[in-house]
Amino acid sequence: IMCICHGPQLLINAKVVKGRRMTTVKPVIIDLLNAGAVYYDEPVVNDNNLYITSRAPDDLPEFIRVSLQVLSQA
Repeated sequence: IMCICHGPQLLINAKVVKGRRMTTVKPVIIDLLNAGAVYYDEPVVNDNNLYITSRAPDDLPEFIRVSLQVLSQA
């Protein structure tokens, strides 16, 4: 699962973030923490190649690089 910006809100609603290492935009941080995720303030967070999250469009180059690395391993 790869998401950026407010994307983790969908995962919060799906109740699949508990214990996952993730990042997101500032307005969603509290929701992510309350849902049980482990938050990192980093451009990209890769949680065991299962969840790849990024904070904002400014982080797109790094997000794309990491996403392509993971997809090339599949």
